[in-house]
Amino acid sequence: MSVVKKVVMLMLLLAFTSTAVGSPTGDEYFVNIAIDGNENVTFADHTSSSTDGNWIVLKGGTSVKLPSPLTFGYHGINSTSYVSNGKTINVTANVENDTEHIIEYPYGKHPMLTNVSGKNDLDIEFYGSQDFVGKGVDVYLIRTSPSSLKNAFDAAAKGDTSSFRDLLSESYNSTLNKSLNSSGDMNMSFGVVDAGDYVIFVLLNTSYLTGVNDLSILSATTFQVLEYDSDMSAPAWVAPDSNVWVSMSLMNASNASYTYGALLIHEDAYRAAVRLEFNGTKAGTNLMINDADIITGYKIAGVGLSNVNKTIATDLINDIIGANNGTVTVKTTDKNSTSISLVTDGLRNGDYVLIVGVYRSGEYLVAFGQSDVTISSGTPHGTSSSSSGRYFQATVVQNESIEEDVGEVEEDVPKNEGFMSVANRPTGDAEPDVEPTTEFKTTEPGYKRLLQSFIEFVSVVSEKFAGLRDIIINLVW
Repeated sequence: MSVVKKVVMLMLLLAFTSTAVGSPTGDEYFVNIAIDGNENVTFADHTSSSTDGNWIVLKGGTSVKLPSPLTFGYHGINSTSYVSNGKTINVTANVENDTEHIIEYPYGKHPMLTNVSGKNDLDIEFYGSQDFVGKGVDVYLIRTSPSSLKNAFDAAAKGDTSSFRDLLSESYNSTLNKSLNSSGDMNMSFGVVDAGDYVIFVLLNTSYLTGVNDLSILSATTFQVLEYDSDMSAPAWVAPDSNVWVSMSLMNASNASYTYGALLIHEDAYRAAVRLEFNGTKAGTNLMINDADIITGYKIAGVGLSNVNKTIATDLINDIIGANNGTVTVKTTDKNSTSISLVTDGLRNGDYVLIVGVYRSGEYLVAFGQSDVTISSGTPHGTSSSSSGRYFQATVVQNESIEEDVGEVEEDVPKNEGFMSVANRPTGDAEPDVEPTTEFKTTEPGYKRLLQSFIEFVSVVSEKFAGLRDIIINLVW
């Protein structure tokens, strides 16, 4: 697949994860794909408005705090043409060429649904723009894997929409020609939804389309119904330079190989600004998070995954969240419960967001937890202060029954890599007091796993970035 088509797919996938770019003109559509002159696929514009920005809002489950602000920006070309499988494809975006376009996701929370009674009832609200007042929409709830969804988009970029249409026809639940109200809004209840990966599409009803083969997508969002409820406990307050011990238990889950990951991040750093740059060439394709270069010229960190080492990985994480702002731990065990220690040496005082995700080997997220932790001297809400320091310090801790899930990077990680604690600490400090410890002498895949773990957390924090990991893997891994 050519670089142009891959970047088109990158733009569309980011839009499909509810992180669309806003049009400066206010026109109703942002992207149009014209396929061979007889088929058009259009994508409605999204804005930062919470009331008419064309967003789908999920209701139900357990509410979690999103990074704030959560933004997506695009700077690049606004049109491209190519021929695929004998079809001429023209893609145009309703933005000015090579100008900065930024949109902020307007909601501060997002529900995590779980496959237990009371947490798996799905309701949605669609807040459409005035352009669609009173019109009918077709709503599809589709149960599908992220890879199948990506493959459907990939085929559409090549001029073949049959896979996407198959997803619609095989939907888990659908309602056709549902009327939008006088504000362009509507709400729906899907009832109980089983564990799995899903996408919701809101399409303009075919009666409003000029071409029999046309598709008009007003909005879409991906989400997951977690397989297990969980019981997570962690201190609400710890003193500076002490460990945060977190326990996580999966409810009604059998023992198996699970990877437990924990992220402690200062609330000031709990933000995500994603920016895509594209000038029509491979060398001019860049993806950044909080001004840190994730992909530069189609290479991870500008060097390619095979060349990522400890310094590059830790410096990149440091650039994303800032000095003295966070710590990450990843641990794999054959048990449905475990304890995780987060080293806080050198972290600045203040309020932190604690996020814990649990993955089953070869699968996606199966459980999730979030809470608040304060690091301060004396009182749970002491005054925040800064400390010096520029680097992350990593330690490798031995663990029982270690079997890293590295299916994403397709490389084996030595079993003595247990879990990695990554703390932002001043240069020259003593090693973190974690027992038992070993000297940090891990191999190249370990650095990659460390970087991948953090990128996964950036993705998992919110399903708004659910496709980011898959995009990065598809492009460079």
